[in-house]
Parts: sequence; structure tokens; C-alpha cells
Amino acid sequence: MVLYILSHFDFIPTYGGLNTLIATLSFLLNFFLNKNKKYDNIILRKSVLILVAVLLFQNILGWVFKNQSPAFLMIVNIASFLGYLVIFIMAIRIDLTDERIVSFIKITIFMSVYNVFVSLITKFGVYETEITPLLPTFYSQFGDNIMMGTFYHSEIYGEYGMVIFFLILPFLAIHRSYGISKKVLTLGLIISALNCFLSFSRSSVALMIIGTIFFLFVYFSKKSSQSVFRQYAPFLLITVGVIAVLWGPLRLGFLIERFIYEDLAAPITIGGEQNIITGEGTPREVAFSYFIKRLPQEDWFIGYGWGVPQSNKTAWFGDPNIKRADYHSLYLSLPMLYGWMGAVAFVMLILFLIYGLYKRVNTFKIISSYKEVISVGLLLLLIAITINEYKISLLRINTYHMIFWIWIGFGYSLLTSRREV
Repeated sequence: MVLYILSHFDFIPTYGGLNTLIATLSFLLNFFLNKNKKYDNIILRKSVLILVAVLLFQNILGWVFKNQSPAFLMIVNIASFLGYLVIFIMAIRIDLTDERIVSFIKITIFMSVYNVFVSLITKFGVYETEITPLLPTFYSQFGDNIMMGTFYHSEIYGEYGMVIFFLILPFLAIHRSYGISKKVLTLGLIISALNCFLSFSRSSVALMIIGTIFFLFVYFSKKSSQSVFRQYAPFLLITVGVIAVLWGPLRLGFLIERFIYEDLAAPITIGGEQNIITGEGTPREVAFSYFIKRLPQEDWFIGYGWGVPQSNKTAWFGDPNIKRADYHSLYLSLPMLYGWMGAVAFVMLILFLIYGLYKRVNTFKIISSYKEVISVGLLLLLIAITINEYKISLLRINTYHMIFWIWIGFGYSLLTSRREV
């Protein structure tokens, strides 16, 4: 949980992030200090093991044959990627008891509150010069201050708020007398929605609203309308009420303006020709054009391997000094790092987990434990990420990237629990 908290703060991003380096160092120290320790409690499904092996192998090929980083940066490249795999395996090893799930949700809500705190104090100009990654500032675009929380990117911040909303939402379906209360869950729901709105990310807000309607529709089909209304209406109404009260002071109406006015956002072509692959006619047309230009320049059977930002930008653009972060899409960014096989392996890790969680959730007749509730929450979270990552990339921010590996590690932990074996 310490690394989970640390992964919300972007320390030494130039070298892949403090969180990844600590994870790798912890693993190496533990390995050398406990050489005789057996790790037979690590349970990996064969399919997951194969996908991780392919991803690692493709990285090794990239580091050896394509990546031209200096020796020191190459070491950091390798250490940072191993950090993600280490934290993934550590997360799988955790037995998610009800008590641990309660702690995880409480920490997640606390970090969501902290992100709102950071955004609000910068929104109202309490400070304008960044002193520490613990208190990042905002950036100005379209004539307004765009909030980023602790993630240094508004759309990543928006996606974070959206998926935490989906993670918490199912927990309001049950109530236990220990550990966590509906008041705390309601606070988490409101705060995560507020994080999403403060990012002014159109896609994240739209997905949050559509996903909530879909979730309640499915829930309606399994329970009586009166039961659903009693359980969810108060919390959703409170959330809507808080957003409405803060609409004016926080200028949340700017989000609506971004849907309407072309000069406040990348334009959306309505009624024209649109291509979701090239981005033509979509707000990602310019960003995707860099991918179209880069694709024929090399054979992407082998990528460059994961690396620090300088290395990754060389893979994506052929120039580490270009003033862009990436292609603005996870799926377009993967082949240049991991090659085609590695890119497929990365995506399949997500899709296999979604399918596994869906099968697990589908067996529940009555949700009776937090392990079952978090299965629903992680399923919603991963579906939302999979959709939204078409137009943003979690690879650009090492902190969010690490949080993502923790989430999918927890998901696979649920699939490898005793109930599933």
C-alpha cells in the first residue's frame, strides 16, 4: 500500500519514476537477502505467465537490438520496467481479505480527497509555483486553468476520477458494520466525480455518466426498482447536488462549453468523414498523424523496449526532443515500445482479466463479501479504462502507469483466489 500511495506522486520522472525504482530495488534486496526462500505462493495462470513472458522477451529484444540509450539510462530503462512487473506480481500474491479491501478502498478515497485538495488550492490561486510533486500546479489552456490533481496531465486526472467512481459505486450495494461506512463511500463517490469534472475531460465525464446509467440498468434487471432506488438514489442525488452547488464557483460549466465551442477544444467533426484508426475527423487527428508518419519508418516486429521518457519519445517520434508526449492513444503507442507481439500481449492481459472478472461476477447470486464487490468494481474500472485509452495513454505518466499495474494485479489475485482454483 505504501507503493500505491507513492504512485500518486511524480518524483524523478526523468528516470522512470521513484516508485518503479523502489519496487525494483525492494525486489533485488529481498531476493539476495532471502536466497533460500521459496516463492511457491506465487500463483500465475498459464495464460498470464505466457503473456508476461512475451512482454518481457519483447522488451529484451528491444533493449538489445534497437534501443540506443546510454549505458546509465539503459540500466534505468530496465529497472523501471522491472518495477512494473514486480509490483504486478506482488499485487497478485496479496490475499484480498475483506479487511485488506477495506484498507485499499479507504486509501483510494483518501488519495482522491487529496487530489481534489491539490486541484482546489491551485484553482483558487493559493500558490502558483510548484515547490514539490506533492503539490503540482495547473496549466492554462483555452483561457482557463485546467486542473491535473497530482498526475501532471488533465486527461489522466479525469480518467483517474472516472475509474475510481466506478470502483466505489458497487460498494454502496452492501453495508457492513465494520471498517467502512456508507458516509465514507458517499464521500468517495462525490470526490471522485469532482476529480473527473475538474479535469474538464469530455470523454471521462461522458463515460462516467453513461457507465453509471448502464450499471444501474443492469442492477435494475436483477433487483426490484424500489430496492435499487432506496440503495442508490440518495447517494447519486447527493453527488449531483454537490456538483450543482459547486458548478458556479468552480466554473464547471466550462466542460459543457468544450462540447459546444470549437475554440475551447480540439474540434469534433459532426456529419463528416471520421476514421477511428487515423483519427481523421476526430479531436485526435493531429496526434494520430504522428503515428501514421512513424509506422512505415521501421519494422515494428521488435520495438525499442520500455524506457525513460527520453527513450520512449525516441521510439514514438524518432526524436527525443519533440514537444509531444506520445500519440494520445495507448493502443497506438504500444507497438513502438513492445513490438507487435508485445503490444498484443499487453492488451490481452487486460482483456483476459476483464473476461475472467465477468465470468466471476456472473456466478454471484448474492453479493455477500467485499471480495465479490471489488470484483464488480474492478470490472467496471477496467472496461472504462479500455474504452478511454483509445484517446489517451497511461504510458505517458509513470505514476498512473504503476497504479494501473497494481489494479490489474489485484484483479488477477481475485481470479487466483481459493474460490477460483
